[in-house]
Amino acid sequence: MDEIYQHRGVTVRYKLRQAKQDRQHLIVVFAGVQQGEHDFYGFDGNALDNVKGAVLWIKDSFDGQNSYYLCAAMDFKIEGAVSALIDSTLDRLGLSAADCTLLGGSKGGSAALHLGLSHDYRNIVASVPQSRVGTYTRQKLKDTFAYMADDDPEASESALNEYIPRLAAVPKSLDKNIYIVSSEADPEYKVHIEPLLDSFSRYENFNLLLTDSTLVRAHPEVTPYNVPFILSTLYALCEGLAPRFGMVRNGNGERDRATAASYFARKRDKPEPVAGFHWIQIKGDTMSFRAYAAALGEPFAEEPAERPRLIFKSRTGSQEFEVDAMADRTLNSKLYGRFFCDYLWAGLKNASDRQLNLRTLPVGRYELAASFVSASGRHTAPLPARDAQKATGIFRGHAYHLDASRTRTQITKLSLDGTAPDDALFSLTDLSTDGTVLFVRGVFAVPREEMRSWNDGVFALTLTNDSEDVSFQLGSSRPRRADSLPAPFDPESYAWSSFSTPGHAGINLRVVADGDYDCFVSFVREGRVYTGRDRFTLTIDQGSLSIGALAGVK
Repeated sequence: MDEIYQHRGVTVRYKLRQAKQDRQHLIVVFAGVQQGEHDFYGFDGNALDNVKGAVLWIKDSFDGQNSYYLCAAMDFKIEGAVSALIDSTLDRLGLSAADCTLLGGSKGGSAALHLGLSHDYRNIVASVPQSRVGTYTRQKLKDTFAYMADDDPEASESALNEYIPRLAAVPKSLDKNIYIVSSEADPEYKVHIEPLLDSFSRYENFNLLLTDSTLVRAHPEVTPYNVPFILSTLYALCEGLAPRFGMVRNGNGERDRATAASYFARKRDKPEPVAGFHWIQIKGDTMSFRAYAAALGEPFAEEPAERPRLIFKSRTGSQEFEVDAMADRTLNSKLYGRFFCDYLWAGLKNASDRQLNLRTLPVGRYELAASFVSASGRHTAPLPARDAQKATGIFRGHAYHLDASRTRTQITKLSLDGTAPDDALFSLTDLSTDGTVLFVRGVFAVPREEMRSWNDGVFALTLTNDSEDVSFQLGSSRPRRADSLPAPFDPESYAWSSFSTPGHAGINLRVVADGDYDCFVSFVREGRVYTGRDRFTLTIDQGSLSIGALAGVK
């Protein structure tokens, strides 16, 4: 949750993580650019998990806009408030400005520069910063420029363009450790960094890393490629050490280009098809995903003329769904082999960004694969998942069970009207109505199908007749004392074997068509379905509910 810092009418939103072990250092992180977004932190998630110093993340979110942590209507109170927050945090931690590193990429790198140069903070780590902020925002980030500028856009643009260069030329101190990361493949290098090199050369410890890699061809690719360098620099600074690299280069662009040229010049075997899910979700009877499919060593730099497909293959047949190709710049790194190959258009997504409906699948177990066309012809490849996961969706009398791993992805469609084991423990301990709301509660435990946690399995209630099947997922909970489990169902292994309408709030059946329904409870676990042996009938008539024949209800 955000914390709030107020300074002279400016509200700054931030979060602070304490230092680990005995490190005496503060990393201040500024956010980069996400088009149309402002409510986020830079280098968030687990990126800085292994950094031992304290970490202060600050949002560039002021009046619902980005500001480069600088100004609004050319009033620089935002920069003053951000600096005041940093100073206040240093005081809380008992640290000095010499124990502080400012970190950011792109817009965040610009903030690290202007705050670091105008104050006493010793260390600056800036990846692909913009120094001519006025022209950059006016051309590429129009809403941001409109917020930062006053009613004279020409003068505002000029003043913002000169702000960082003037600070670099006449800094508060030359005793700084500055690390700038860039690449000549980024057009911004010539405009925003190269003109400042003479000014930066006067600093006590100025370092410039220029990347020459086939994996870095544009501005957004520089920072992800150089995360190892950035992190290693932060690790050292948190130890009180300031590395001295000077002006250096990394990457193997020249050798990579030569290797690729040699490969494409000689005769090649048919490339190996590969595919996989970045992520996949099941909700009810629909599936959402992001994936990729490529022929290794074969460029996929343009949108394919023929749409890719997802194949659901079972023992008895298969079904195919057309999906959309998508541009995914991350694939060049993820699929990198012995040399660079452009896989830009090897990404896959839901057709028209709509969820894939699985309702037409017959009951059965399916292995998922991708089918796509490249320059060498049509290819098919299995679709494993990056992260192992299991999930179950419930919809209209069926369960859809996802079982994804790093070797394969399976989806099993099952009827919720499954077997009723003789040795199962099943009881309906509450079955009642209140107007159009139905309440159901009970216990369902099946030998060898353990329920040690709430999400080990799924309970569902189905209402069915000749014209309609309606299913609702039930909640799982620990049995009440009155529902205590007899042997052989030990309390630990079957701790979550009770079911009820979610939150014990009941299910409103107002939207269900009038009629007589056969009703039953199902238990789904690991792609297996069991049905409670005690069923009941329910009549819905003009909004009123009437429970009919019951069997085994306490």
